[in-house]
Amino acid sequence: MIAARGIKQEWIDLVLASPALSHPDAADTELEHRLAVISEYGGRVLRVIVRSKRGLAQVKVGTGSDRFDA
Repeated sequence: MIAARGIKQEWIDLVLASPALSHPDAADTELEHRLAVISEYGGRVLRVIVRSKRGLAQVKVGTGSDRFDA
């Protein structure tokens, strides 16, 4: 799914390490949304959703969007 959408692993790593914005999920307190603008992705915002559980991080890539409020 990630490759089919043209999303590179290095962009995911960037968003995880240095998000421009992060906030907790409104419905699930274990989830954190991390967002960053990816210039190589047409200046779109990449959202990576992280679930931290028992010291392990599970990562889900959300939509690439052109807005931070997406």
